[in-house]
Order: sequence, then C-alpha cells, then structure tokens
Amino acid sequence: MAVFLLLLAPLAASRPVLQREPSFDAVISLQGSRPQDTEGNDVHAHGGQLIQQGGLFYWVGTSQKRLPAWTSTHINLYSSPDLVTWRHEGVLFSWEQIRGFPDRLPYGHLHNPPPPFRIERPKILHHAREGRYILYFHLDTADFEVPALGMAVSTNLTGPYHWVGHIFPDNNTSYDMTVWSEPGTDEAFLIRSCPVQTLAVSKLRDNWLDTTGSLCSETHVAAEGPAVFRHAGRHYVFTSHLTGWDPNPPILFGSEAGGMCGSRWRLLPRPSHGPRANTTYDAQSTHVFTFTFEDGDELLLWMGDRWQPHGPGSVGGASYVWLPLLPHAQGPGFELVWAERWSLRQYKGAVWDPTAGRVLFASGPEAGAVN
Repeated sequence: MAVFLLLLAPLAASRPVLQREPSFDAVISLQGSRPQDTEGNDVHAHGGQLIQQGGLFYWVGTSQKRLPAWTSTHINLYSSPDLVTWRHEGVLFSWEQIRGFPDRLPYGHLHNPPPPFRIERPKILHHAREGRYILYFHLDTADFEVPALGMAVSTNLTGPYHWVGHIFPDNNTSYDMTVWSEPGTDEAFLIRSCPVQTLAVSKLRDNWLDTTGSLCSETHVAAEGPAVFRHAGRHYVFTSHLTGWDPNPPILFGSEAGGMCGSRWRLLPRPSHGPRANTTYDAQSTHVFTFTFEDGDELLLWMGDRWQPHGPGSVGGASYVWLPLLPHAQGPGFELVWAERWSLRQYKGAVWDPTAGRVLFASGPEAGAVN
C-alpha cells in the first residue's frame, strides 16, 4: 500500500526505542522468497506496509492466505533493525474481533453470509493529535460481496488494536486500498479501487475514522493494488491492472497540480522495462516506503507480493519482492529496477536514464555494489 511515517510516539514497554540510525548497508534479497523470523517461522506480512520508528523498521501485513477462499485470519507485525532480521511482535488484529458487519448492503444480495471475513491490505496511520494509531484494511466477505473499509485503533504501534467498525466510504464500496497522511498537516486520505472502474481518493474526517462524504479526485482508470508516495513535492500512485491473482504490467499516475484532492491524475510511462517487467517481476504493488538517509537524501523502496497462483503453494505460497524505485534522470516518471541483491546505500542518489535504459549510480555504474 502506501504510506511512510516517521512515528514518534513511544513503543510498548516491552520494546525500548533504539536511539540510532537504521542500517542501510544490509543486503535485501527477498526477491521471490519469504524470510524467516527469529523463531524460525516464515514471515507472513502480505499486502502490507513498512513503518520506521526510532532505530527499527516495522512490517505489518496479513497472515498466510488459505483455502477454500484464500483468506487470512489475522494481521501480523514484525520488527527489524536492518530489513533482513525480523522479529515477530505479535498478532495485531484478528477477523474474530469484527462485530456488526455487514449491517447493511451497498448493493445486491448477500448469498454467502460471513464468517469468516476477508481482511486484506492492512495499513497504519499515526494520528499524533489524538495520540492513537489507526489500522485500516479492506474488509469483505469471503466471496467479495460486501467490500468495505474496516478500522481498529491502539495507543501503541505494537497493539493491541481494538475494533472500531466499518464504513462504505462516501456511501460506496471499497476494494483494494491504502491510506496516506500529508506530512506536517492533520490531513489524511483514503485511496481505493471502486466498482465504477477507477481509483478514487477521499479525504478523511478530522478523526480519520470516516470520509467526508464525496470523492475529491479519481484516476478514471480501473486499477488495484494502489501504493501512494510523494517525490519532489508531487504525489504518485503505483498500481496494477485488474487480473486477479495473476501478475500484470504496472501503472503509474502522477498528480498534475495541488495535493491529493483537486488534482488531475496523469498516466505516466510504464515504470518497468526488461525481462519480466511486463508482469511487474511477477508481483503486485502493496506499498512504497521512503527511506531518508542521514544527509536528507531519499530512496524509494517498492514492496510487492508475488502471489504465484500457478506456482508451488499457489496463492498460499505467496512471497515478496522488494526493489528500488528510481526517478527518471530526464522528464517525469520512475523506473522499478530489478536487482537480485541490493542495499539502500548502493542506490543512494541513483536515477534511471530512460534514453540509455540503465541506472545512473551516484558514483559510477556500480557504486556500493553488493557482492
């Protein structure tokens, strides 16, 4: 999905905040694999988000999807000092906590009443003024019959999270979604796939627990898997076509003026080239994390899920793909660059040359190359 937050509130007492800079030398090599946590279990944080707090990174995402409907039972949280070693902090939320859903139907007839419920694409925002963390997720029945937005809150990032309720944003349905909070303001936004074949943006009310009642902008292009990021003062949405669990070419939108609302979304050149780029390296976007170096330079880290519906384990065997997302050296646009093994330091200051079709590293073609 799609939000980078520097979260300043204290962690739970059991986890002290580390007062040091997070590592940017560690080698990232998730491509098509699942790391194991410190207990030796596979990390399951699908459809998730990366959050930085103090000297730790936190990875939130759903548990392994299982048949008969490929649903997850809960939302996990992991922590890491280096994006390589992961500790399971616990279960943030379970579908068993949900009450009163669905209290009404936005359309049609509910053929297969829940439970179980479908919980997908979890994202967390920190509402500093109200001193709480808000967990958002796509809430639905197992057969995608009542697509809504579910919410839970906690006073700590690490939980526990308590069920608040669900909404149909702006009296409409909500499928794949993410959230975005505008730095330096109290403004936050919901971005989601709607059945009217568009990605819709809605501003959240002051408490961030509902939308204001009307769309404030939309792409007018059918898409899912949205991940929002900001670069050089403009907002972007990295997303994918509608092909279910099968991978497809990525889509990139850029705002032409203003913020998330009142802006036209321009379709930018496809942000990937080369072998397997037409399937986004067999993955689907879930989040773009902005890492800030000590000198203020920023690097975009793209996060995706490889659902592999036709591979070992099918959707239940999903793995991850994390790649650098580089701005174009000339003109608008970004490039998702394939790298089997890479580090944040290696791509510091790097850009993509669309004419030559290659990365321009800050200090030569293999600056900080990973062996």
